[in-house]
Amino acid sequence: VELAETIGRPVLGRLPAVSLVLAAGLTGDRDACESAAALLLASGEPLLVQAALIGVGALHLSVGELEEALVTYERIGAEFGLGAGVTRWEPEWCEVLVRLGRMEEAVHALE
Repeated sequence: VELAETIGRPVLGRLPAVSLVLAAGLTGDRDACESAAALLLASGEPLLVQAALIGVGALHLSVGELEEALVTYERIGAEFGLGAGVTRWEPEWCEVLVRLGRMEEAVHALE
């Protein structure tokens, strides 16, 4: 991602940024996740925006920010719908709902 920006071709950093935002989110690396997410969000491309939000949602979940994770997952659902895209985020959304004691919503999401 840095190399792509250094050579003036940030578009070449988008695919690695997708991997980075997801991995950093899952491991709780806030700086890397937010940096990659910013690049993807700035693209305005729906699949890249979705990937950025999935990574950010995973970050919030991995560091225990359940309310923030819920807001992010609800945004993904509202903007992209369930079962859309290539990266699954719905299981983590259900986990957040369960951990927040919102079982009925989690069951509905699974259905």
